Amino acid sequence: MATMPKAHVNNDLRGVYKVVVDATSHLILGATLFGAEANELINLIKLAMDCNIPYTQLKNQIFSHLSMAENF
Repeated sequence: MATMPKAHVNNDLRGVYKVVVDATSHLILGATLFGAEANELINLIKLAMDCNIPYTQLKNQIFSHLSMAENF
């Protein structure tokens, strides 16, 4: 969380995010999110899982600043 700009703005650096990705297909296999505004990110992760979107597509996406989603 310490590397996430929005966590600094919110003054809450507590939390752990873990995402499991298939090394070959780059598809997200699962995720566990503990932290402020995890609800914002879990929706994107679930969408990627349901639609077989590789994490690299999320990583290369342009998200608005300041949001938790920009941390992909």
